[in-house]
Amino acid sequence: MIRLPEKFIQRMSQTLSGDLEDFLASYDKPPVRGVRANLLKTSPEELKSPAFKAELQEVVDRLRAVNDLTKHFPSELDTEEGGTGYSVIPYT
Repeated sequence: MIRLPEKFIQRMSQTLSGDLEDFLASYDKPPVRGVRANLLKTSPEELKSPAFKAELQEVVDRLRAVNDLTKHFPSELDTEEGGTGYSVIPYT
């Protein structure tokens, strides 16, 4: 299981009450990928276009690069060790 800050677990315990175990177990499962789109601003056809797919791939590549940085500098992000508290969700 991924190591989560104790203060975060306590806060989520109060927020989720009986659902805490399911929430914590979700960290052991593969991430779910998805894209949300405002269909008032775009169309399903545009979302299927090669240009959109290329733009989405660029975003994914940037997220992977940030995730690679967190592997090399994890203590910088760990709030328990005085880091900034920023976290990055892996996108694989």
